[in-house]
Amino acid sequence: MASDAVFRAAVEEADAALAPHLGWSVAKELERPAAARWARTEIAQPVLFAVQVGLTALLAAQGLRPVRWPGTAWGRWPPRTRPGR
Repeated sequence: MASDAVFRAAVEEADAALAPHLGWSVAKELERPAAARWARTEIAQPVLFAVQVGLTALLAAQGLRPVRWPGTAWGRWPPRTRPGR
């Protein structure tokens, strides 16, 4: 996250929306070394969502607009977080 400002900003935006509901920070979780916690669905799903939101923003900054992320039913939502951007 530290190496790309666009990715970081998008993850932090997702974190601001998710944190009140989760009670923890996905951005801080991404800065920690991967641990056994990531095997828990209630941790992994919000983290993966935030990563997908970050990647969507990163691709959009390069002129690419993904319409869906393959491999996850939740993959249709991150691109919808960036309409018209």
